[in-house]
Amino acid sequence: MALETSVAPRVRGVVKPGTGAAQCEDKTWNVQFTLAVWRVVGGPLMRTPLYLFYNQPDRDALRAAYKLVPDDAVVVVRCASLQPFGPEAQAHRGNVLAVEGCGPDEDADQELHAVAVELARPMLRHHSFFGEMQYNRALGQFESQRSIAVGTYSVSISGAVDQDMTMAEQAVRQLENRLPQVAAQVARIMLPLYNDNWREDDAPVESEASLAVRLGVPSVNVECEGEMTLYFDDDDLFAGHGIQVSLNEAGEVADAHLVG
Repeated sequence: MALETSVAPRVRGVVKPGTGAAQCEDKTWNVQFTLAVWRVVGGPLMRTPLYLFYNQPDRDALRAAYKLVPDDAVVVVRCASLQPFGPEAQAHRGNVLAVEGCGPDEDADQELHAVAVELARPMLRHHSFFGEMQYNRALGQFESQRSIAVGTYSVSISGAVDQDMTMAEQAVRQLENRLPQVAAQVARIMLPLYNDNWREDDAPVESEASLAVRLGVPSVNVECEGEMTLYFDDDDLFAGHGIQVSLNEAGEVADAHLVG
């Protein structure tokens, strides 16, 4: 619902993990963050996002301001105003005049404090294929470990907390069955780049087979619809740069390039 507010409302809320950013745009320094649950002091509890912008005069002030709004913290901010935002005005946004407080204050707002505690509690889910999974609220994904014959790797499934993981499971099963072929395809793509550009003079020339072995087992990020991205460590082949790999619907390597 859209919220009518007075000028310079005082807002108390919980900082949503992963939303904080400190940046410079058009020579303006600003901290951006989102309150996941919040209220104008004295008003109703709001469970729709509040996007906030806190302008600063310079880089040092920016760094100091960014530290005032850590993930999951309960903060009190004074805003210039709040405006409805987004489809059907379900969210709000505003400019911060000052951060007046940061940290738990159960006596000031017991209802909000209880919500903050619940939001910070680890969210676990057991899946018959992926095993024990923990939800990373900052990244919006479940995370787990899979052990297979060639090693152990991390897998993350992006999406909502209550998502159906059937397609993600199918995609990962397909990957595990084809992992040697996938590693060989990645090695074929990356081999000329390594031998011709990144190899030290005293380092041996790699073959596709030897490079595939050095790549090892990737970490896997999969969307709930089954779209998948792999990340291979470089084993010091590319000065610490990882290798990001995209697969097509058939499970073949569509692209591989350096990241980081």
